[in-house]
Amino acid sequence: MYQGVKNVFSSFTGPLEGRVYWMYVDVKGLVTTGVGNLIDPVSLAIVLPFQHAATGAAATQAEITAAWTDLKNNGVTLGQAGYQACASRNDLRLSDPAIDTLVSSKLASNEATFLRSFPNFESWPADAQLAGMSMCWALGPAFASQWPQLSAALNAQNWTAAAANCNISTAGNPGVAPRNTADVALFNNAAAVVKNGADPSMVYYPGTVPAGGNGTATPGSTGAGTTGATSSTPDTSESSGASPGPASPGAGSSGASNTATGSADASDTGSADASDTGSADASDTGSADASDTGSADASDSDLASAGSIGP
Repeated sequence: MYQGVKNVFSSFTGPLEGRVYWMYVDVKGLVTTGVGNLIDPVSLAIVLPFQHAATGAAATQAEITAAWTDLKNNGVTLGQAGYQACASRNDLRLSDPAIDTLVSSKLASNEATFLRSFPNFESWPADAQLAGMSMCWALGPAFASQWPQLSAALNAQNWTAAAANCNISTAGNPGVAPRNTADVALFNNAAAVVKNGADPSMVYYPGTVPAGGNGTATPGSTGAGTTGATSSTPDTSESSGASPGPASPGAGSSGASNTATGSADASDTGSADASDTGSADASDTGSADASDTGSADASDSDLASAGSIGP
């Protein structure tokens, strides 16, 4: 994908998912952290550089396992209580750099899996690439078979049709609505890039593509214009890749801080994993790598959930 997409992805998905420095449980009882990254099973958690908030000392695998197990054993209650209820269960925290690394790793793994379904992905306009990675973060990277209309539009590079068929169901997952708004805007921008002959390597979102293609966006930055709506509180309804399926035709950080920012989707954002609603194949293990968002590799926690809903 274009470097500009990689550069802006974290700042794009952060407000949609939120950033949580500790482990928490989503509504499906799955342990999550970071920017909606699933870390369920525990093997995905013990490899992360959690630190003790008070001392900054590295947590041992035994300490991480104990904290994870406590959350998992109380998953139903904590999942309903929300991510903040999990902050006081232990003092283990991830740093911002650790979360950034987690997000970057998951993004790369998601792309690798996504390319299996959409081999022409590298030729898409940057805004369309960002929309595709956004959907991978919410559904897992192997969602194509569950979204036939959207998949057909993407393979045909019909961005107007993609915009009309990319809405993830908000049933039981209202926090995904801002992502839907952003994805529609991104696909519409991609259509405008083609129509206006604009530079396809530029990310114009949250702006729009000017007539004639003379935009103000530059590679690696977002364009100028109207910003799409984003949620301000964590969406604990699901972790990366745990989003429900399409609406009709197709649906958080660093340091020892105990505060989270953005709208954390406790279920996570993007790796099709046990909470993922995309159609992840057996090799896809999760997104935001430790947590989830969907890249299909052994480290991915994106295993398509039995409850995934398609278009």
